[in-house]
Amino acid sequence: MSAFTSTKYSSILLFLILFACASQVIAQVYQITDLGTLPSQTSSSAVGINQLGQIAGSSGNHAFLYSNGTMTDLGFLPGSNQASASAINNSGQIVGTYGLTTLQGRTLGFLWDSGVISDPFNSAAYINGQFETQGFEPVAINDNGQVAVNLASNGNSTALLWQVSGNQITTLSSGGSTAYAINNVPQVSLVDRPSYAFGAIWSLSGTTVLPTLYPPLAGYGPTPYGINQNGQAVGESYANSQAQIHAFLWSNGTISDLGTLGGANSTARAINSTGQQIVGDSDQNPNTATTQNRRAFLYANANMLDLNSQVANILGWELQSAVGINDSGQIVGNGTYLGNAHAFLLTPIIQGTVSPIQGGNAGNVTLNVFYPGTMPTSVDLACAGGTTIVGGVPVPISSNFVQVTFNLTGVTPGACSVVLNEPGGSILTTPNAFTVVQGGAPDIRISVAGFPQLRAGLPETYYIVAENVGNVDSGSVRIWVSFPSFLQWQPAGVQPSSSGAMNGNTFVAFDILPKASSNNPIPFLLTAPVSSNLVHKPFQIQAWKLGQ
Repeated sequence: MSAFTSTKYSSILLFLILFACASQVIAQVYQITDLGTLPSQTSSSAVGINQLGQIAGSSGNHAFLYSNGTMTDLGFLPGSNQASASAINNSGQIVGTYGLTTLQGRTLGFLWDSGVISDPFNSAAYINGQFETQGFEPVAINDNGQVAVNLASNGNSTALLWQVSGNQITTLSSGGSTAYAINNVPQVSLVDRPSYAFGAIWSLSGTTVLPTLYPPLAGYGPTPYGINQNGQAVGESYANSQAQIHAFLWSNGTISDLGTLGGANSTARAINSTGQQIVGDSDQNPNTATTQNRRAFLYANANMLDLNSQVANILGWELQSAVGINDSGQIVGNGTYLGNAHAFLLTPIIQGTVSPIQGGNAGNVTLNVFYPGTMPTSVDLACAGGTTIVGGVPVPISSNFVQVTFNLTGVTPGACSVVLNEPGGSILTTPNAFTVVQGGAPDIRISVAGFPQLRAGLPETYYIVAENVGNVDSGSVRIWVSFPSFLQWQPAGVQPSSSGAMNGNTFVAFDILPKASSNNPIPFLLTAPVSSNLVHKPFQIQAWKLGQ
C-alpha cells in the first residue's frame, strides 16, 4: 500500500507535565515543545542540550541548532551532501560528521561555531588514504574546545582527544577504543578493547576501569555513554545471567543498577552536574524489546519515571528516549508525534501555571490549570483594574490538572493573576500568569498525520488534528474525514457522530469543541485487506471542517 496526501503538522504543545515521586506530591511541572523539522524534511532527532537550553540535532540529512524556538540549518561544507550533529557545548559549538560526494560511505568531522561550519581536523586527509581510515567521527566537545574523536579503520576504532586550537592530538588507547562523552577536566568516557571490551574513564592522570553490574558476558563490560563535570558516568551494563542490560550510575568508585521501567533492558544516556537527575530509555514491556516498546525515563530520588505517564494531554506523542539534561532541568529527547519522528524539549515551569498563557476578550477562553495540592473548588482570574473573573466549575483532566472556562467578553486587556480557591479556605495565587488581549476569534486548522504506508492486514493509527490557533474558544465544529471504502476503519477513542459511504469512499464525522490555543488530535484505525489487487495501490485521506 502506498502513500496518502496530508498536511504537515508541527507545533509547540502548551500542555503541562507532572513528575511525581514517592515521597512528594509534586516534583516538577514541564512544558513540552515539539522541535519540528527543517524545511522540506519530515523528521528530526536531538543529540544534546547545553546549559543555555540550546539543542543540537539532525533533521533529514541536515544538522541543526535549536535555540529560542528557532531551528537553524548548519549548512554543508563544499562538496558535501550530508551533515549530522553529534554534540554541543556551553558556547554553542557543535561537532558532528559530514560526507563528501567523492567519498561515498565514509564520514568526516565538522565543527560549527558562530554560524560557520568548517573541518578544522583536516579529516579528509585521514579518509583519503594517508592513514587508511574509513571514518572520522567527532562525538563530543567540552567548553575548552577539546573534542573526543573516533577513528574507524579496518573494522577497528581508536579514540582520540583533539584540541582544535593548536591541533594537538592525544591517542586515548591504542588497543581499540570508542569514545562517547567528555567533560571539562578533561575526562573521556569510553570503551577500551585490549582483549575484551570494558568501560573506562580516561584522564591525563590515567585510565580508570569501571566495575560491572554483573561479570562481563561474551567479553563485554559496561558502556559509559555520559559523564558530568564531577566525573560521574552513566550508561549500560549486563545486569544478570539472562544477558539483560540495565542502566547504571558510576560514582565515587561504585556502580549502581538503576533498574528498568518493567522491561528487560534500559540505558542511561546523560546526567546533570549534580548527579541527581539521569535520563535515558528503558523497555516497558518485559516480553518485547522493540523501538515501540522503548520509553524515555527520568531517574531521580531513587525512582525511574516513565516520562510518557507524566505528561498531561499527551495524545499523539510517544516519548521513546531522553538523550540530554541540563542543570535547569530541561530534558531533550526523541520520540514520535502523530506518527512522525520528532525531537522534543521538556522545560520546567513554575507551579500554578496555566495554558494557554493568553486569551482574547471577545468570548470564552478555557484554561488548563495546574494545582500543587488539593483540587481547587474554584479558580478565578484577578485582572487589571481590580476585576475578578470567576471561572466555571473546574473539570479534572488528569492528576493535578483541571480545565476551567472563563467568559472574558469585554474584560480590559492586561495581566491577570490566577487564584486557586482550595477546600478549607486556602488560596494559592500565581501573579501575572495569564494575559487578556484585545479582540480575538477562533481559527480552526485541520490536518492529517500518520504513517504514509499500510501493510495488508495490520491496523495503523492515523490522526485528524483540529488545531485552534485562535485565542478564544470555538463553537461546535464538525470534522469530516474520507478515505477509500476498501479500507476497514474503527474509532480509537473519540466516537464518530455520523458515517456513511458514497462513490467508493467512506465518510466519517466527528463533533468537537476546540478550546483556545489548543489542538485536538482524533485517532482512528485503518486496515487494508489482504489482497494482491491492492498491492502498491495509492490512496488518499482527506479532512475538512463544517461550522465554527
